Amino acid sequence: MRNLFSRLMLLVVAALVIDVGLDSLGKGRGEDSVWLMGLGAASAVAFTLAGMEALVRRPVSRLLRVAERLRRGDFTARAKPAAEAVEFARLGDALNALAAAQQQRETALRDALGSADLTRAALVESEARLHLALTAADVSVYEIDVSHDRVWLDHRAAVLSRGLLPAGVWLARGDARWHRWLAGIHPADRAARAAALRALLAGTAQSLVSTYRFRDPAGGWRWVSQRGAVVSHASGGAPLRIVGVMHDVTEQFDRAAALEREVADRTVALRDSERRFRGIFDSVFQITGLLDRDGAVLELNRSALDFLGGTDADYIGRPFWDIGQWRNKKRAVAKLKERLAAAAAGDFVRHETHMFDRAGRLATFDFSLKPVRDETGAVTLLVAEARDITERAGLQAKLVQAQKMEAVGQLTGGVAHDFNNLLQALSGNLDLIQRAAETGGDARLLRLVANAQRATARGARLTQQLLAFSRRQNLRPEPVLAGDLFQEMSELLRRAAGETVTVRTLAVPDLWHCEVDAAQFESALLNLAINARDAMPDGGELTVSADNAVLNEARATALEVPPGEYVHVTVTDSGTGIAPEHLPRLFEPFFTTKEVGKGTGLGLPMVHGFVRQSGGAVSIASMPGEGTTVSLFLPRAVAPVRAESARPVLTMPLPAPRGGGINILLVEDDPEVREAMRCSLGDAGHRVLTAADGSEAVAILRDGEDLDLLLCDLMLPGDLGGLDVADTARRCRPGLRILIASGYGADAPDGFGDYEMIAKPVSHAELLHRVAAQPAAAAA
Repeated sequence: MRNLFSRLMLLVVAALVIDVGLDSLGKGRGEDSVWLMGLGAASAVAFTLAGMEALVRRPVSRLLRVAERLRRGDFTARAKPAAEAVEFARLGDALNALAAAQQQRETALRDALGSADLTRAALVESEARLHLALTAADVSVYEIDVSHDRVWLDHRAAVLSRGLLPAGVWLARGDARWHRWLAGIHPADRAARAAALRALLAGTAQSLVSTYRFRDPAGGWRWVSQRGAVVSHASGGAPLRIVGVMHDVTEQFDRAAALEREVADRTVALRDSERRFRGIFDSVFQITGLLDRDGAVLELNRSALDFLGGTDADYIGRPFWDIGQWRNKKRAVAKLKERLAAAAAGDFVRHETHMFDRAGRLATFDFSLKPVRDETGAVTLLVAEARDITERAGLQAKLVQAQKMEAVGQLTGGVAHDFNNLLQALSGNLDLIQRAAETGGDARLLRLVANAQRATARGARLTQQLLAFSRRQNLRPEPVLAGDLFQEMSELLRRAAGETVTVRTLAVPDLWHCEVDAAQFESALLNLAINARDAMPDGGELTVSADNAVLNEARATALEVPPGEYVHVTVTDSGTGIAPEHLPRLFEPFFTTKEVGKGTGLGLPMVHGFVRQSGGAVSIASMPGEGTTVSLFLPRAVAPVRAESARPVLTMPLPAPRGGGINILLVEDDPEVREAMRCSLGDAGHRVLTAADGSEAVAILRDGEDLDLLLCDLMLPGDLGGLDVADTARRCRPGLRILIASGYGADAPDGFGDYEMIAKPVSHAELLHRVAAQPAAAAA
């Protein structure tokens, strides 16, 4: 553009010079010399134009000086006409304008060159910073010339490739060094890297991102992260140049791999810990759950799921009070919410509650809530535990019942003892009155005495019932065949049941013998028959049956007897039945479902006491309107059955004649009983010494009195009881006969040893019979 402009300027100047020269020559010369002068002028103009072109090409200052001389007409010696001066002035103005434009261009060029220098300096500084950043980042810069199918890498490529690739060299696709590099890429990573590059070249991806492994010359694998982007496109949009970076990330991958291994190891440890926790959590016998602070269920163990039924999904996330069937639900839920709030506030709470399991069984639980705190002390979780204490509560109730029964038994035993002493005093005095009335022939007095003696006998039977309940009666167990007893008692049972009740007795043919006191067994059956009769006021059916039973561990434990073989006797009626709430109290003394005045409440307690004292058990099953079944489990007899009944037949002997009596030491603390027995024995011709307590009796024994019999009460006041007195008598008088009297049906807690016992109340005839039988027994 500059040369073209200069030539145009030369042409303009030449045209002006020729025009001026021709004009001047035409005016001062002839026509013949005009051509020759024109040629000379043309030559001069040509040379002038050449010089001017050279001058134009020179710096502007020289061009301006030449233009100034031309403007002044200083290229010839001749004087210049005015017209010529005008033309040269016009040329000068043009040249001035040209010089000004050129100067502007030069100024602009200098400014552009200054800006370029600044830009070049900024670019150098930016390149320096980029180089420093790339060096610090330890990355290699690469460039792909797509149009020429070659690759260039910077000096860090040699370090990255461990010498496989050169630095600062364009490598063509066919270069063996580039192929060695590509061959070193891990086979598993080649396809992914190539696919990423193809996507960038095809325009389907905005950038190249690839991570792959390559074989280190030392034999190991190193990880490379490669990134790139298109920086130049052809007119059709195809990529021409791709610039990117590569970075060795082996250490990062090694650290990541180590971290992954650590995480994997910790995961395995956590999984093992979780498995151990879950194993312990699920193997805990009691119901356990984890709750959040609001009481929502987070975890439930296997015991809880077995109790409730269902799976975790049925309960996780639900409020704890909503997952169970509570007894008295409204009150139970309100109490539970109150306890949950207290536990969320940091308190340990515990109370007893009741829930139904999936089968509808009511269970009693010892329930507790314990808060779990984080490192700051804030409550984050609640541990709910429910320990099934149904069995323990049942045993505790049984224990309380047993303690109550034991206390009542001790009370009734003491009452029976004292009442028997009263009856003994009454019976003894009535016997004396009867003998006096017989001597005087007072018939009316004899009738009154007989009535009083019958009342005394009823009182004696009542005390026997009390003693049977308290298990203090004196039993004489022997092998008995229950079926034979049924037959013997069939008529008595029918009379006891009444005419409107049908009585049936059943026994299996091979029924075992049981070890019981036959008289007490008969009394127990009679009591059960009477109870059955009262339960069937409009008549019905009473069945007494017996079979053999073998109790396993579970059944025996429920009945509180040892496992083994038992004779099972049942008494079943078709009566009104018993309400469920009354069943637990049936064996309590004086408890009865009968109307006032129609029962003492001692029948079933007497049966219970007799059977338990015999080593057996009693159970009752009943439903209102469906009758009642009482089951007796009596131990099978081990000893053989005697051919004849062992039950004694008491025959009352006549009183011993006067003068044939013996010397008796009577020890009795009750003065009325002592006086009545002394009179009875004295009237029979015996010489009787009396003592009110053990100390007085021992003093008499040691005084050397002539004695044939020691008749001593079991229960004496003071430090010496009846057995202590008897032991002292045996030591100091080895041949002395000893008879122990007791108001208890059963002996003392430690037994009577080998001493003979006589039960109070005792009649005058029985007392004399036992005293008279003593010498014969000793002789035998």
